[in-house]
Amino acid sequence: MRSFFTFGPIKSIDYGVWISGEGTFNRTKRSYTEKAIPGRNGTLLIDNGRFENQVLEYPAFIAEDMPGHIDAFLNDLASLTGYQRLEDTYHPYEYRMAQFTGEVKVKTEGYMNRHGGFDIVFNTKPQRYLKSGEMAIAFTANGDILNRTRSEEHTTELQSL
Repeated sequence: MRSFFTFGPIKSIDYGVWISGEGTFNRTKRSYTEKAIPGRNGTLLIDNGRFENQVLEYPAFIAEDMPGHIDAFLNDLASLTGYQRLEDTYHPYEYRMAQFTGEVKVKTEGYMNRHGGFDIVFNTKPQRYLKSGEMAIAFTANGDILNRTRSEEHTTELQSL
């Protein structure tokens, strides 16, 4: 199965665009302030208590009828402003909030430029949201909620009120 993404209402497969997940498994960088202390070796790192946005780059390609799809696809991506929900088939249980900000340089190939490759660049917030978190949990009595995103020994228990 070929992989694709959905950005807001736009599905890349509707335009014949398929992606590689090469950069989708990277994690964002913690924000630090560096301080040089005179007379001391090294640098003092002060944790700013936050994470920075991440640049997410999908290597993409159109296998057929590239001239018929590429302009409509890129125009539709560029028409969306602000953060949009970004999902891909590499992470079926989560999504991110992203903005399409990148310039796209298409490398065409084949007879009459029938197919081509390019990179699609998004600026994403550092959080990844679980789709399961969108489902309401009804409590009729006191109980526990378990965070199943960590290993069992680090499972966080939250007491419900």
